[in-house]
Amino acid sequence: MEMKILFRLIRKNCLLFVLFVSGIFLSTQCKDDVSSNFIQYYYCIDSMYCDGVNEYDGIISFNFGLISSNASKTQIDSMRSLYKDNHYNEVIDEDNIGGEVLINHLDSIHIVSDADFNETHPAGALLDDLFDVGIYGYYDYLTSNYGRDGDCQWQFSKKISEFEYKDGHLINSFGLSIPNNVNPIEKEHNLTITYYFTNLKPQILKYKVVFK
Repeated sequence: MEMKILFRLIRKNCLLFVLFVSGIFLSTQCKDDVSSNFIQYYYCIDSMYCDGVNEYDGIISFNFGLISSNASKTQIDSMRSLYKDNHYNEVIDEDNIGGEVLINHLDSIHIVSDADFNETHPAGALLDDLFDVGIYGYYDYLTSNYGRDGDCQWQFSKKISEFEYKDGHLINSFGLSIPNNVNPIEKEHNLTITYYFTNLKPQILKYKVVFK
């Protein structure tokens, strides 16, 4: 009888020990899964290249490719400090994969054509007020304490001429477009689009477009 009681006590204590150790393991594991940073990946632009023109649903978009490389640890630490991405404290997983951004700030964009567009936009004039830029990025999200202090804007579209310096922070993706029904004086245009980034020489891309 005493041996059975002793066996039960040993088995009970072993079970409690296993549960205790499992609890510590799970607690540590969950703690390790919590990230202090929302943005997980930073990339440096090495160069851009033209990838053709696409028309869909009456909108002409100007495709490009990016040749990029991973940012260094020093660059990443600097970005996290600058944008205060150091207190996210949530789990990063397949449902919340975190962000990835370009380390280069987009300073400005300018577009010119070799042909007359309209009376106020002759050949060589800036066409920034006719083209739209679409931005997807995380600047508002981080500056609003990960959206916890108010609404934040993940994406927006505006005329290139309305682009502001603040719009170029922490960009995930971007693109340019214009409606095909703008009816320019000359239908065929060789467009030169120049992107200006911090710490990168101007990226000059050329496109041939025939408007309807």
